[in-house]
Amino acid sequence: MRVRAVLFDLDGVLVDSKDAWYEAFNDTIKKFGLRGISKEEFEEKYWGPDLRHNIDELGLSEAAVEYCLKRQLELIDRMRLFPDVRGVLETTHQKYKTGLVTNTPKRNTLKIIEHFRLGKYLDVVVTGDDVSRGKPDPEIILKACAALDVDPAETVLIGDTESDVEAARRAGCFVILKSENLGSNAGGVPVVRRLSEILVLLEK
Repeated sequence: MRVRAVLFDLDGVLVDSKDAWYEAFNDTIKKFGLRGISKEEFEEKYWGPDLRHNIDELGLSEAAVEYCLKRQLELIDRMRLFPDVRGVLETTHQKYKTGLVTNTPKRNTLKIIEHFRLGKYLDVVVTGDDVSRGKPDPEIILKACAALDVDPAETVLIGDTESDVEAARRAGCFVILKSENLGSNAGGVPVVRRLSEILVLLEK
């Protein structure tokens, strides 16, 4: 396989934002009349699918989506780049076309990119606002590939959830999972603990 493009998910791959998202989501559902949830329940049920899907599943309105997004940005200082993100992005951007594909809406995505000064490494950014359905639907990957003028079969997605795996498989691209909780292989999908480990896999 010849790799021409590398697409990164945002949350859980480049940015450690799970605590911020959990707090924003939990604050939101309590504000709109539902019970609070544990972090374990959040990770199991709501980490991965796009926010609007989660809010719809709970029977809440668009106002809840807007409140959650606003709350998440208020917690931006709670987010951290994972170790070696800048070095990995710099290397991939030199060797491959590099993009970001995230279910996070555009306003929040662009604020986070600006906050961490990641824009110079990215040739394309496709967010949940740019597609009709977020991951696990493959549309977001296909749109990024079209913008980069690459075949999905020559593209690798770096993700961290089952939604990423499903989206990549449906789009016809390769996928690598970043996870500290899985072994080196999860159902045929290679797994790395640190982002820098993808560089060796990409060369293979």
